[in-house]
Amino acid sequence: MEKVALVLGGTVPHMELILQLKNRGYYTILIDYLENPPAADAADEHIVESTLDKEKVLEIAVERKVELVISGCVDQANISACYAMEKLGKYVPYSYEIARKVTNKGYMKEVMFREGIPTSKYVYVERGQEVPDMSNMRYPLMVKPADSNSANGVKRANNKEEMEKYLSEALKISRNGRGIVEEFVEGMEISAYCFIIDGRAHLLMTAERVSVTEGNEKVIKCYASVAPARISEKAKENAEKIATQIAQAFNIYNSPLFFQGIVRGDDIFVIEFAPRVAGG
Repeated sequence: MEKVALVLGGTVPHMELILQLKNRGYYTILIDYLENPPAADAADEHIVESTLDKEKVLEIAVERKVELVISGCVDQANISACYAMEKLGKYVPYSYEIARKVTNKGYMKEVMFREGIPTSKYVYVERGQEVPDMSNMRYPLMVKPADSNSANGVKRANNKEEMEKYLSEALKISRNGRGIVEEFVEGMEISAYCFIIDGRAHLLMTAERVSVTEGNEKVIKCYASVAPARISEKAKENAEKIATQIAQAFNIYNSPLFFQGIVRGDDIFVIEFAPRVAGG
């Protein structure tokens, strides 16, 4: 009997994940709500269900007697993977509760501020709440849903009118009805890719993110990455220290982790992070 692995999310990067699992002797079952996602042909089997339905994922995992439930690079699916593995009594790199919390950008910012991890000034807004006073924040401001996948709903506002409009849109996109408004920090945007071993970060690679603001809706999209990023050795040291701070603040001890940040000279300001492999 082959070992069975459930792969959550039929994204292009998960094609490679499925091939790696097959090389390790796994029979692979892909779960994705789409009829024909990119990774479907690579898997041995495809079940059309939502990866966000953690109870359904667990039900399938129990029914098929799986050894592994995994999502390499999809934030929300990662929550379901940790939930199922935890319920099955199997190893997880971090708990379901941590997986759930780190997908909430508001919680992420709150902990980073509390733990002294360098990041930009922000406000956290709930649907139905009166927009808080932002007179002490400088435009442009970045507006984003608290819990969306990738850059969905992330926009740059140059004035109060744009901010209120984009915030209203972000709150509609957000699954928990919350949004973030934060100051825009000028500088080079990078991704820092690390692996956490026993709570300490090891920097593997950096990449400079090249983004564009598209169309009338001013949607910000990263369309290319250049690796390695053109940053100083001191900035690389700081990136590793910051990743270690993040890991320890969020109780992540053995896991891939990457963060996006803005580099100014040797200083780095964290935008957000994820304890997983980057999708790109």
